[in-house]
Amino acid sequence: IHNQYDKISQSIDKEIPKQVNLRAQAQKNWEYLKAPLLLDEKTNSWLKISPRQAYLSPIQVSDSMLTIQTGLSSVIEVVSGKKPDSESPTVSLPELKTGNNLKEEVNLNLMAEVPFSQINEQLKNKIGASGYMLESSDYKIIIREAQAFPYGEKLLLGLKLDGKVKKSGLGKNINGVVYLEGKPVFNSSTKEIEVQAFDFNLKTRDLLVKSASWLLNSKSFKSNLEQQMRFNLSKQLDDAKLLANQALNKSYGQNLVLNGSVERIEPGTVFITPDAVKVQVTGRGKIGILLRNF
Repeated sequence: IHNQYDKISQSIDKEIPKQVNLRAQAQKNWEYLKAPLLLDEKTNSWLKISPRQAYLSPIQVSDSMLTIQTGLSSVIEVVSGKKPDSESPTVSLPELKTGNNLKEEVNLNLMAEVPFSQINEQLKNKIGASGYMLESSDYKIIIREAQAFPYGEKLLLGLKLDGKVKKSGLGKNINGVVYLEGKPVFNSSTKEIEVQAFDFNLKTRDLLVKSASWLLNSKSFKSNLEQQMRFNLSKQLDDAKLLANQALNKSYGQNLVLNGSVERIEPGTVFITPDAVKVQVTGRGKIGILLRNF
């Protein structure tokens, strides 16, 4: 039979389309996979699978069995808070690619965030009713109020200050509002969002040059602020990993069964939206998909 393998394979290829409309069924399952799947009603969390490419391994013959391994290259996301939009229907399936040893790897796109409402509540608690004091050998500054805002790719921090000079010759005291800009970054060792490279914005710099240049040039003031602008995401990352594992080990309806695991979480890009500072998180692991009634 091994000598006739090529002829048998060609015959099978010709006969299967006559008996089963595989393309129509594949198109049906392709579209089925793209519909968002509800994970948790309480948090309104959804699993979104966006297939990009289909793969098929060569036919393997063993005793009386024909084995074919199939695979999908997909973008997989967990979205919380609202149902994600479905992708537009695919007019036709992509060209089928063949390959050996298809990997069961998954990169799951998640999101962790610190809302500006939380940032400002933390600042309010830190300042307290009597203000928050920053002091050095040259000055003593009391922060009376603070509020953070989105500012393009940066975070803008507005501070109402009562600053007093300790040494003569440093310039005038300051009593008013100043603004600083900083770049949010993620510290993977502490699992915190930090705001680094704080500096006064242009309007504030012009003000301080004329009135209180001692504050403009104070490295200790900026460094002290950076120490306060830290927001821990440990719990959110742990929750994201738990939710991802729940999503990858579940039956969805009667046709789709996922069996997988997220082995590690890797935070990536930090970006700012009008409502929050967010971190794009990738969960890396393995996944298997069982389509019943294929």
